[in-house]
Amino acid sequence: MSRTIRYLLLICLIINACVPAFDRSSENVDIALDNEEVKRVFRLQDEQKKDSLLMYLNGNNSTYAYLAALAFSSNPELADLDSLNQLLSHPNLDVRAAAAFSMGQLKKESAEPYLIAAFKNKDTLDINNPLNANILEGIGKTGSQKMLDALATISTYRKTDNFLLLGQARGIYQFALRDMTVQTGTDRMISFVLDTGFPQEVRILAANYLARAKEINIENKKFQLIKFLTSDPDPNIRMAIARAMAKTQDREIHSYLINQLSTEKDYRVLVNIIRSLESHPYIKSVDKVLELLKDKNPHVSLTAAQFLCNAGNPNDASFYKTLINDSLDFRVNGKLYESVSINLPHYFNNTRRKLSEELQQKIKDAKSAQEKVAYIKALGHEPNSFLLLEKIIKEAKDKSVSTTAMEALHQMLKSPLFIKTHKSRHIFKRREIADILLNVLKTGDSGMLAVIGDMIVDPETKLADIMTETSYLIEARNKLELPKQIETYNKLQKAISLLKGETFEAKKLAFNNPIVWNVINEITDTANIVIKTSQGNISFNPFPKLAPGSVANFVKLSESNYYDNKNFHRVVPNFVIQGGCPRGDGYGSLDYSIRTELPPVYYNDEGYVGMARAGLHTEGTQFFITHSPTPHLDGRYTIFGKVNDGMDVVHSILPGDKILDVIITK
Repeated sequence: MSRTIRYLLLICLIINACVPAFDRSSENVDIALDNEEVKRVFRLQDEQKKDSLLMYLNGNNSTYAYLAALAFSSNPELADLDSLNQLLSHPNLDVRAAAAFSMGQLKKESAEPYLIAAFKNKDTLDINNPLNANILEGIGKTGSQKMLDALATISTYRKTDNFLLLGQARGIYQFALRDMTVQTGTDRMISFVLDTGFPQEVRILAANYLARAKEINIENKKFQLIKFLTSDPDPNIRMAIARAMAKTQDREIHSYLINQLSTEKDYRVLVNIIRSLESHPYIKSVDKVLELLKDKNPHVSLTAAQFLCNAGNPNDASFYKTLINDSLDFRVNGKLYESVSINLPHYFNNTRRKLSEELQQKIKDAKSAQEKVAYIKALGHEPNSFLLLEKIIKEAKDKSVSTTAMEALHQMLKSPLFIKTHKSRHIFKRREIADILLNVLKTGDSGMLAVIGDMIVDPETKLADIMTETSYLIEARNKLELPKQIETYNKLQKAISLLKGETFEAKKLAFNNPIVWNVINEITDTANIVIKTSQGNISFNPFPKLAPGSVANFVKLSESNYYDNKNFHRVVPNFVIQGGCPRGDGYGSLDYSIRTELPPVYYNDEGYVGMARAGLHTEGTQFFITHSPTPHLDGRYTIFGKVNDGMDVVHSILPGDKILDVIITK
C-alpha cells in the first residue's frame, strides 16, 4: 500500500460519523491476581519470554490475550508486529485496544499501515471507542508527516466522542514529542483549550502541547488563550497556558503575565509564569520577579532566583549580590550566588576571588549537606574554583556533596566563562581538571563516575580532546557492580565508545528479580500506602493490576524499613519530587533491578506515583510523585499508584526532606 493511498484511507476512516454500537464480546477482560494463569502471563512479561507470550496471543481467552498484548508495550524490542496485528481483529475490543497500544509503543513507522487498516473494522463498529483512541495515539508515535497532516485536519468529532478526541489529542502531542508539528495541529489543540465544552482531559493535554511543543505558532490566538490564564478554574489549564506564553513576545501578553503574578494563588501557575518571563524583556520583568524572592512558597522563590540565573543582566550582577541575606532560605541564597557568578563579567577578578572565598566560608559553615550543595552549585560558575572543588570532593562525607562538586566541575568546563577567564591557558587548565577526574575514577564512586561519563560526552567541555586514553575508564567501568550500578556503567561506556569512535550500545540487564507474588497476594483493591515524611503524610493507592512488579517491590522495601530516613534528593518545582536513593544523590540502587511496566495509563493529573529509571528495565528503589499533569512521561515511566490524600505535603517537599516511615494498609 503506497503512502498516498494510506494517507487518503486514513482521512476517509477517521472523519466518518459514528455508526452502530460495537459488541465488546461476551467474554470480558478480568485481571484477577489470584488467577494463576494471570500471574503466569505477568511472569512471562517480567522474564521477557517472547515465545510463551505469543502462545497467549493466539489463544481463546481474552484476558490472557489482553495481558500478553500489553506485555509487549513494556518490551517493544521483543514485540512481533505480525502477531500483534492478528489481535487487531480479535473479537474483544479491549484486546484489540491493547494490541494497538503496544504497536504504538514500538515507535516504528512499520507499524503505521497496520494501525491505519485497523481503524476500519469489518463489523462497522462505533468509532468512538478505546481501540481507535489507541490507534490515533499510536499513529502519533509511529506515523509519518503525512499522517500528522491527516490527523491534524480532523474537525468532525463530536464533543461527546471522548475516546476519539483523546486519541486525536494524544496523537498530535506524540508527534510533537518527536519534533513533528504542523500549524493545523496546533490550531486544533488551541481549539480544544478555548472551548470548555470539550472533555477536560482533552483540554489539559492540548494545553500541555502548547506549553511543550517546539517552534509552534500561537500568535493568531494568543489573546484568547491569555484570557484563560486569568479565568479558567482549572489550574492545570492555567499553568500550561502560562508556559505557552513564552512562545510570544507581545507586550500586551507580557502585561497579562506580570499582572497575574499579583493575583494568582496556585504556586504552580506562578512558577510557570516566571519561567515564561525569561523569554520576555528582562527590564520589564525583573522588578516584579524580585518581589517573589521572599514569597512564602519556596518553589516560587527558588524559581524567581533561577530567573536571575537564566535571564539576568550583567549590569545587575553586583545588585544581585546585595539581595543575599540571612532572612532568605539558603537554597534561594545559593541561587542568588549563582546568578552573581553567571552574570558578573569575567574580568572582575577581585570580585570573583572574594565571591569564591565567601562561598567557601558558606560551605564550611553549612548546617546540612543540602546547604552545602546549594553553595557548591554556585562554585560551578567560578572558573578558578576547580582546586577548591577538588578539596571538597576529597573531604566530603555525604554522597550528595561529592556528586554535586563533580557536577559543578562539569558546569565550570562547559561555561563560556572558562575560556574568557583563562584565555590561552584554558587547555592547560582543562588538563589539570582532567587529572582530577583520573584520580576520582580510582575511587570507584558511582555518582562521581557517572558525572565523569557525562562530562566526557558533553562536547562543550572539550574533554574528549584531552582524555583520549580509555584504559582508565575501562578499568573503572569493569569494577562496577551490576545491576546495582547500571546507570554509571552505561555513562562510562558511552564515553568509552565516543573516544574509540564506536557506536554506543547501552548494556541491557538480564532478568534478576522476579515479582514477589506472596506480597501481591496480600494487596486488596482497597489497599492504601502512607508515606510519613518530615513535612507530613502522603497517602496513595497502589495499582497492582497495572504494575504488579513495581507495587510488590515498593511494598517489600517498605516492609523491610528500607525507605526509613531516606531523603527526597530531587525536587523540580511544578514537576516532581523524587526519593528512595540509598546514596541520597540519585545515583544509588540495591543489588537488583525490576522491569519497566507500561500499560495504557496516563500522567493526566497531579499525584501519580512513578518509578525513576536510567533506561528501560533499570528501576530499583527510586520513585517520584508528580506535581501536575506530565504527559511527556506517558508510555515511558511506570505508574504504580495515585495520591489520594496529602498533595499539600507533596507540594511542600524540598530536597533533603526525609521519609520517616511507610505504612501499608492491605
